[in-house]
Amino acid sequence: FAFTVMGFTGEKAFAWKWKFIESFRAMEAELMALKDREASALYFLRPHWKEIGEGTAAGMRRAEIARITGHKSFDTITANRRRMRNAGLLI
Repeated sequence: FAFTVMGFTGEKAFAWKWKFIESFRAMEAELMALKDREASALYFLRPHWKEIGEGTAAGMRRAEIARITGHKSFDTITANRRRMRNAGLLI
């Protein structure tokens, strides 16, 4: 963005553009780290969510996930998936 839109030229402008890009990347990394910490906290509180999320991402059916997590009802998997979507852990 900075290189194409901003018409700055010269050595100082080039340095500023790189600093802008580096700052943007640092902000992105910080946001991703926050997301990872939040997900870890939720997985700590609900450990089976990690298995449900991984199973869902792998395309597993509810019955397969229930067998892995020890849930008796497939509806429990559906309810947990809904809660995980509401928490932003599933798309």
